[in-house]
Amino acid sequence: MKERPDRRLAVCVFTVISIGFLFAVYSVLPTWTLPTTSSTHADSKETQDRPDEHVEPTTPSSSSDHESLTMGQTASSLSTSTFLTTSVIPSTTLTASISPTPDLKQSPYVKTHIGPHWHKWHAVEQLVVFGDSWSSTGFDLAGQAPSANNPMGNPAYPGATVTNGANWVDYLTYERNESLIETVDLAVGGATIDKMLIRPIMSFVDLLKSFKDQTEEWKSYEWPWTPDTSLFTVWFGVNDITCYTNETRHYFATEFEIMSDLLDQLYVKGARNFLIFNVPPLEKAPIFQDTGFPDWLKAIEQWNHNVSTVVQNLTTTYEDTTTFHFDAWKMFDDVMRVSGIAIV
Repeated sequence: MKERPDRRLAVCVFTVISIGFLFAVYSVLPTWTLPTTSSTHADSKETQDRPDEHVEPTTPSSSSDHESLTMGQTASSLSTSTFLTTSVIPSTTLTASISPTPDLKQSPYVKTHIGPHWHKWHAVEQLVVFGDSWSSTGFDLAGQAPSANNPMGNPAYPGATVTNGANWVDYLTYERNESLIETVDLAVGGATIDKMLIRPIMSFVDLLKSFKDQTEEWKSYEWPWTPDTSLFTVWFGVNDITCYTNETRHYFATEFEIMSDLLDQLYVKGARNFLIFNVPPLEKAPIFQDTGFPDWLKAIEQWNHNVSTVVQNLTTTYEDTTTFHFDAWKMFDDVMRVSGIAIV
């Protein structure tokens, strides 16, 4: 299939409903809880927020020593995971305010697994973001680092976003927080999981930083944070899907093996709390439908199933992790339906 650069414009279609994403995230964060800081792995629980579905909890660990998993230890491999094959479907000195969040019920868009290093949203002090233009604020590791007086470091708030203003990372840092949050945003527009497997359409592909590149940058970045006060967010897939062809579809399984390995590396570095997104219903955007390509839905279903597998394997392999699996597909689909946007 010939490459279609105009498919990248599909991102613009969803900008108009991005506010729905923000409200959905806001409704989730205040409800994430951990019973006590002394809970054992047996106290860790996996909850499925959708009442019509059930997810079996992971097997409890016999150890309650949270320090037995040190930052420097060798993490066990996730390479044995089973993935879908292609046959399956203001200014730099702006200070963040601390705003009380509404007392809302658990979100229908998030599956959670709570581990011993999660102490509710109000305990989060550092946010580390990996992703593409949907998450990027243009942060430069060589520039000013985040601080209490400048929570996002550089550039000036709201950063260099593609949303004509603040994006969801800005809102979580400055508006919908329950504590002072400092944010390192490594996301870069056009990024895929591994640019050597699925190369972004942009001609300056060598300058784009994939999840693989962003992870390497983070591992060498000197910045104070702790496993118990940090949240790591991972959102990729829009560009991988946009570049979907009969050739690149064969790389999806390999990309998710790489994604699991990168999460491994973050765990070894000390990350314990993860927020991981799937992709929204891009197949419903007119710009995608107008291509006449019949396999968008198949590609998106394949991608999102693999994201679910990655999250499940992460919690099974490391029982002291906390994972929030955000179903962006369902959230965007619901927003369009409620808004009366009749796209079938």
